[in-house]
Amino acid sequence: MVLVLCGYALLAACVIFFSARLGYYVDLLDKKTSLASAFIGGVMLAAVTSLPEMFTSITSVAQIGKPELVIGNLLGSDLFNVFVLGAVFLLSFKGLMRAKVTRSHLTTAVCVLIVYGILMVAMIADNSLFFGGVSLISLVIFGLYLWSVCKMSGDEDTADEEDVSPLTLRAVVVRFVIYAVLLVIASILITYASDYLGTELGWGATFAGAILLGIATSLPEMISCFVLARIGNFNAMIGNIVGSNIFNFAVLLLADLVYWNRQLYVFTPQAKLLIGLGMVSALAALVLVRTLCTTNDGRNRPAALVALLSAVPVVTYVMFVLLSA
Repeated sequence: MVLVLCGYALLAACVIFFSARLGYYVDLLDKKTSLASAFIGGVMLAAVTSLPEMFTSITSVAQIGKPELVIGNLLGSDLFNVFVLGAVFLLSFKGLMRAKVTRSHLTTAVCVLIVYGILMVAMIADNSLFFGGVSLISLVIFGLYLWSVCKMSGDEDTADEEDVSPLTLRAVVVRFVIYAVLLVIASILITYASDYLGTELGWGATFAGAILLGIATSLPEMISCFVLARIGNFNAMIGNIVGSNIFNFAVLLLADLVYWNRQLYVFTPQAKLLIGLGMVSALAALVLVRTLCTTNDGRNRPAALVALLSAVPVVTYVMFVLLSA
């Protein structure tokens, strides 16, 4: 048991380190290309930092055969991601009040809230409507992800930093691929460790996925958020969180394909709690992003409202932990 705990901690540290390096090289790609900052943060960086969620989810159904881990992992990660967003906003409030936020994030935040609504309806109806061995829910969610990507790809660029790295574009791509492979390996291994610890500790599969997997695989987003906030790039930081959340939901289609013609959407009591609290956090994030992107003139930005909305995700995540313990 102690050995597995140590192994879990080591794997979590590897996930953090590998993801941090990947985030660094994505930032270099941002400086070496003409892609929009919103696209870099909301699509590329979000996909990179969400690789753990993707591979742990696929492993959960392909090797372990526990769809509850998938639902708990993805919903738990999304809830934790918005918690990080709110916490970083509160800690970097002064910089946030002067930050410029582009409107493409608003589309992504809307898509995330719609996904929660779809899951809520499926949970109440207790039916995911199969189409050719795959749930219609997964197909619709993936369509929403593609829509949000299109919106972010056409956004304006807010980055103004110069490229001072001696690395060539080719060297950056090679390093990116190497760390991506290492992250995949660590993500697969941490799935097995989480399943074992959840069983030994007597936790349900969904709760184990939300806590052990959800937090461990969301650590990359947390680290990148603190780094981006420190350098004042709140636009990319918001893109990373809302982009990661919609990407996580898009992973449901991959897991559904692997779990072909079987029920992926298993709504345990913990999953229902995650959906309910997740909707509250997603709604707060949506209103918060809308407030920020429509008040880019810092003098008109309502400080009290921004602070209140930032606190909501923090409170909801703490409620989840307390209610599930």
